[in-house]
Amino acid sequence: MYACTTGDPRIAYALLREIQPGDLVRVTGTLVQPDAPQAPACFTVDGLEVLEAAPAPVVHGLVLERFGNHVVVFDADRD
Repeated sequence: MYACTTGDPRIAYALLREIQPGDLVRVTGTLVQPDAPQAPACFTVDGLEVLEAAPAPVVHGLVLERFGNHVVVFDADRD
């Protein structure tokens, strides 16, 4: 895992709002190792491509109910 930066706000938005856990992505950019050996490397992201979206989770035994912009999940097996 590397510390990442980008100068493109579209990449930052996609990483924060659109990419889901399990998505297969290709990230291109420049990896820079600092002068101090104990310091972590920094990755500057220039491009982001979603190669394959993660499969949607399957909801078993749950009830989903929508209230405007919110979705409530009811699980009868839990309080």
